[in-house]
Order: sequence, then C-alpha cells, then structure tokens
Amino acid sequence: MYDILTLAIACGRISNVYFERCKPLQLSVFYESLCTDSQAFLLQQLLPTTTVLHDFVNVRFIPFGKSKSIDYGENGFECQHGPAECLGNMVHDCVLDRLRPELEMPVLKRVEYVACELDNIAGATGNMMCVQKAGLDEDKVNKCLTSEKGLILQLDSEYQTEKLDPEMIPTVVLGDTFNQTFQDNALKNLMGTLCEILKYQTPCEAYFNRVALSTILTTYAINTVTGNETTSETNYYTINNTIPNTI
Repeated sequence: MYDILTLAIACGRISNVYFERCKPLQLSVFYESLCTDSQAFLLQQLLPTTTVLHDFVNVRFIPFGKSKSIDYGENGFECQHGPAECLGNMVHDCVLDRLRPELEMPVLKRVEYVACELDNIAGATGNMMCVQKAGLDEDKVNKCLTSEKGLILQLDSEYQTEKLDPEMIPTVVLGDTFNQTFQDNALKNLMGTLCEILKYQTPCEAYFNRVALSTILTTYAINTVTGNETTSETNYYTINNTIPNTI
C-alpha cells in the first residue's frame, strides 16, 4: 500500500475536502540511454501520460542504470550496453542539468527531450539533434561533456542509483520511497496508475470516462456477437467493476 497520508496531502484531500488542484506528484525515473525497456516506458507510458498530466506531475531523470564508475570516474565509466551508452548517459545528464525545474523549465520539455533521445539514439552516437530540438546551446552541452561538469553529474547519478539500488531498469519511484506495486503498475499503465491518485482532477475524470465508454462498447459488441441481451443495470455493473484499480 502507498502512504495514504502522503497521497492525501499531495492531492489536497483531508477530511474529504478537495482542492481544485493537486500539488505535483514527484516521479523519479532511473534509466539508461540505450536500454530498450527504458525506451518502451518513455515512449509508450511516460510521454503520453505527461502530455496529459503535465500540470500534476514533476519528473526527475537519473540516466545511469547498471553502469559503474572506474576509479571514481577518473578512468571513465563501464556501461551495460557499451561505451556508446556511457556517452549517451552523460549527454542526457548535461542536457537535463539545463532543463532542471530550478530554471523554471516545464516538465514536458524534459520528458520530450529524453523521449527524443531514446527514440532516435541521438546523444549516444554523438548526434545533437535532440539538443537542438530542445532549443539548447549545443556548444554549452559539449563544454559540459568535455569538462569536469559532465563527470560530476554522472557521479551524482551513480550515487542516486546506488542509494536506491534498483533491481531493474527502468525503475519508477513515486515520492521518496520505492514501492513494488507502484512500479509494476506504472510500467504497464502509468496513466491509470497516476489517475487512481489524481482521480478528482479533470484529465483523470476524462480518462475514466473513456475507460467506461470503452467498456460499454466492448460489452455491447460481445453481446451482439453472442446474441445475448444485457440490461442497463448489468451494463452499469460491468462498467463500475472494470475500471482498473491500480492502487
């Protein structure tokens, strides 16, 4: 179970009092620049979900995964998918440092940047197309890569990753504490998982309405094919017991 008090405060729910808007939920995504599972999660789950819920979530990216530093980075890094991934991870860190929330950069811009990188395998091959697409100065990113700054950013990502010690990549954390149930649900249906927390917010109400409509249409199609007639009461029961309960 999640920390109910934490979620209640995050969504402004105390003694059944609801505020119009939640404070953004904090997601941390631990991933690798050449990991196909990371790519699938970013493109199929995180990007479409953040596009809809960008006012209600904040995302922190930690591009390191199962890599490890050699002599505290003095002799580089060893990465699960080879040297290209080491380059990609550092490119991501250097760019994300310039897209961090403290600089008032919108969360969707960070997500779109990482999605671009994973979709095009750009930074890992020395291609700066996603940096350009994000509207950033390519020279400043290159300066980060060739200076101590890039090394420090990757060592910090290593520290954050080792502190969590994830069993798999990608790993998604809500708030400050890893929860296996949240992880499992988020990888399969991030939108539904977050909307179980943000269910009273307009985008999530619309999401559940779409789920209900899909259930009606599916039930009708099945009954039409089988020749069974279903009462409106049965349809109502089906709808309200089919919406996924991910929490």
